[in-house]
Formats: sequence, structure tokens, C-alpha cells
Amino acid sequence: MAKTMKFPYFSRLLFAFLGVSIVIHNAHGQSLFQLPKVSTTPSSCISNEKGYMVYNTTDNKIYYCNGTNYQPLCGISTNFFSLDGYSIVSQGKIKLSGLNPNEGAVKDKVLTAVDDFGNVEWKVASGGSGAGSAGFSAIGTSPGGSNGQNFTGNTYTKLTIFNIEEFDDAAQFSGNTFTAATAGVYHFDIKLSIFPVTIPVPEATIATIQIRKNTSTNIRVSTQAIVLGGVDFNSSFNIKLAENDTIEIYAGTTAGYTMKINGGLNLSFGGYKVY
Repeated sequence: MAKTMKFPYFSRLLFAFLGVSIVIHNAHGQSLFQLPKVSTTPSSCISNEKGYMVYNTTDNKIYYCNGTNYQPLCGISTNFFSLDGYSIVSQGKIKLSGLNPNEGAVKDKVLTAVDDFGNVEWKVASGGSGAGSAGFSAIGTSPGGSNGQNFTGNTYTKLTIFNIEEFDDAAQFSGNTFTAATAGVYHFDIKLSIFPVTIPVPEATIATIQIRKNTSTNIRVSTQAIVLGGVDFNSSFNIKLAENDTIEIYAGTTAGYTMKINGGLNLSFGGYKVY
């Protein structure tokens, strides 16, 4: 069985003077490892000294020789883990770099495990109602004006008139399409004004607004009878979405007629995550 040698006080002083690390015992009989103590860290070292360590009593730090000079064991920027381009960098705080480089800005996102094998990605925080919820709001191309988007016949046209983003907290609204960054329940508000382009307008003329999930699934359908002065369409609803589900708005009308979505102030598409 290996035994720890006990050295008299004079021998311990000699070892410390020679720069030798020793094991000593305190008053309770516990073994302690003691590094050579210095008040000024050596300015340089050589390759044969690589791995040597000293304790600086002035700044209370441990320094090691890297083959050229002495570096502190902590408090500097150093990659202490690196594999396949992924690294962890420590500089007082922890910074992660090289993770999901194609995801763009990661501010306010949360590092989330995406499988059972330790793989992680930056994700928008789940949030809840009120502060912290990811929301957006978009209005028309000409607030207060008459510009708009026409749609014709009994085929359905995606509305692409919501071109002015008032805000988009998590970059989920693009190309007039909302894409859920995370799974959850979302709330949406839609306001439209629909006017006839083909005059006169028969009583049987209608406009149909479809709110679609993932381009093809109708989750809300509203049919409006069209009059010469136009009609307003308003819809507010909650829906449960999976990650990357999309929400878009489509419009159609009676065959042979053309309608217009007004580009004025009564035009908006917005929403936020409830939970």
C-alpha cells in the first residue's frame, strides 16, 4: 500500500524553495497538495517545463507553463472544448459558437435539445401570454390609400398585400406567410375590406376568404355577399400549431367577377403565441 511521506518543517521549506510540489498534512491529519509559491509569475518558460504549475500569492491564481510562458488556469479566453468545429469558450461568461450557423441571429433564443443524443439548436423561447410572447403585425402597401390586390373568379389567390411589418419579434412572418417557430397555441387577428371591381354587382356575387394552414388545409372559411360599397371582413381565432406550421390568407369570388382587397388602414394581419 502506498504511503504518504511526512517531511519535517525544514524539509518542506527546502522543497518549496527548490520549486518542488509536495504533499503535506494539516493539523487534522489531512493530506494537502502544495504548489510552489511565488509573488511574481515567471515571465517565460521552456518546452521542457511544459505542464509546470506555480501559485501566485499576489493575485491568488494558479499558473501553468504552456512551453513558452505561464498562463493562468482561469480568467482568460480559451477553447477548453473543441470537436468537429464546435467549441465552448470561457471568458467570465460562457459563449457558444459554431452551433447552427445558418439560423441567423440568436439573441433572445434558447438553446434547446432536439433529440436524445445531445444535439441542440437555438429555438425561440416558448413564452406565454403577455411579455415574452413572440408576436407580429403587418399592414397593407398603402395605408390610407386605395391601392390593393385584385382576385378573380372561383379560383383562390393568396393575399400578398401585407407588405409593411409593424413588428415581427421572432422573424416568423415573411412573404405574407406566418411560420410557427415552436409548437403551441397561437392567436390571430385579420381585418380586410373587399370592394367590387366588376360593375354592376349582382345580388348573388360573393367573396370567400380562406385561412389556410400549411397552404392546403382550410381552418376558417367565410363567405361575404358583396355590395357596391364593399364589405369588411374581420376574424379573430386561436389555433394549435406544430413547429413550422404555416398560416396564410386566400381569397376567391364568383366566376366572371373581379374583387379587390383595399390597401387602406382597414387592412391588417397579426398574431402572437398564447402558450
